Amino acid sequence: FLRGDNTFASAGGTNTPAFRATTNATQTIANNTSVKVNFNNEIFDTDGKYDASNSRFTPTIAGYYYLHASMRISIPDDTDYFLAVIKKNGSDIAQYSSNNFAYNSVSVSAIDLADADDYYEVFAYHNHTGGANYNNDVVTMRFEGFKLVE
Repeated sequence: FLRGDNTFASAGGTNTPAFRATTNATQTIANNTSVKVNFNNEIFDTDGKYDASNSRFTPTIAGYYYLHASMRISIPDDTDYFLAVIKKNGSDIAQYSSNNFAYNSVSVSAIDLADADDYYEVFAYHNHTGGANYNNDVVTMRFEGFKLVE
C-alpha cells in the first residue's frame, strides 16, 4: 500500500514498480478523435519505469499489474460520449465510456499480465462539438499503476 509519504509497504512482498503521473498543461483534443493523453508530470516512479516525455509505462518486469486512469474534460454537462481507454502495445485492454454524462469525468482500470517488453498508454475520445480541453490538475487527471504481489 502507498503511505502518505509516497513510500510503499506491504505484508510479504513489494508492489513495485509503481508510478503515478498527472498533467501539468492543458491538452486540447478535436471532436471525434482518439488522442493519447499527456500524463507528463510524474508524482512518483519507484523504479524509473514511467516515461513522462511520452506518457508511457513500460514495467520491464514480467507480472500482473493494476493500472488506472482518471480524466476530466472541460465541456458542458450532458455531453454525448466520452471514452477512456488503457492500451497495451497499441491495443485496447480496458475502456470505459459515458453517455450523456453529467460530471465530465471518466475513469478506467485493468489488471493485466505484462511481459518484460510490454508498454501501457491512455487514450481518450469525445464527440462533443468542436475541440475540448482536459483539465490541468493532479486530482482529476492521473495515470497510475503498480505490480501486484505474486
